[in-house]
Amino acid sequence: MRGAGGRTQARLPVTLVTGFLGSGKTTMINAALK
Repeated sequence: MRGAGGRTQARLPVTLVTGFLGSGKTTMINAALK
């Protein structure tokens, strides 16, 4: 990819975690990081 000024930009992998309130998103992220 080329950005402004002709510099090459690397793509970063992104994971989006969604769900209802109280469904355990934060718990799952904390467990994955430990």
